[in-house]
Amino acid sequence: MSKSASSELNDLPLPGHLAPGSAANRRLRIMHCLRAPVGGLFRHVRDLAQYQARQGHRVAVVCDDGARDGLTASRLDDLNQHLALGLTRTPMPRSFGWTDMTAYAHIRKHAHAMQIDVLHGHGAKGGAYARLAARTLKSRGIAIAAIYTPHGGSLHFDPRTPQGALFMAAERHLLRHTDAAIFESAFARDRFQERVADIAVSAPQCLSRVIHNGLADHEFTSHAPLADAADLLFVGELRHLKGVDVLIEAIAKLRQDDPARPLSALIVGDGPDRAAFEDLTCTRGLQDQITFAGAMP
Repeated sequence: MSKSASSELNDLPLPGHLAPGSAANRRLRIMHCLRAPVGGLFRHVRDLAQYQARQGHRVAVVCDDGARDGLTASRLDDLNQHLALGLTRTPMPRSFGWTDMTAYAHIRKHAHAMQIDVLHGHGAKGGAYARLAARTLKSRGIAIAAIYTPHGGSLHFDPRTPQGALFMAAERHLLRHTDAAIFESAFARDRFQERVADIAVSAPQCLSRVIHNGLADHEFTSHAPLADAADLLFVGELRHLKGVDVLIEAIAKLRQDDPARPLSALIVGDGPDRAAFEDLTCTRGLQDQITFAGAMP
């Protein structure tokens, strides 16, 4: 994680007064914007923000105020302890609506008041808010870098559908206001290039980098497997786009092909499609093979 975060800051197209070599470039004021503080996207933001804080940067996080469960609240409270510029929450709808204007105005106002140097948007919504806010501030003569990490987001939509075509058009427009695009995998970068645009051609001002996610040293621990350990483990948000239904159908097919060797699976996480996956498990008669553990720390 440390090398990834360090590389991101070293390569950024920073405002002139913070360019590499200046005395101020090691003490940036950074704001991360994301919609839902859950799942892998939030984990990415949390790790990055905490590392940047340890390096002496002053960091802020803005996210949606919808999730109020105990686990999310605990994680946000823990993150807030590392944020010199604090954590704020404001309504950010999943679908487009008038509330988006309120969220954009909130981010623009706070970025201006906090004299933010780097505005980093994560996901489709966070990325749109951050880049639009940075564009407005730049038009007022304020030096600020707009960074974007898609995390899938718009790229999950089929560009051949009306909704997908609209999202890709929005991504192409926003790319013109992006100073750097950070991808967590080569696959994500290639999918963006395929569905949105060739960054080098369409937005030559935009730096593009693949910076992989990482794990901290303390997260590596040795465990002896239990005698009844599951054969397969899924950890993530329970949404159709994650392919959980594909996993369930595969287990059903394998049992049909080899009844003497039924595979077991442990599914950890929660999400909007959990009930549908549980119903599918029952329909396929896999209740004894698949366990839904819910969200876990």
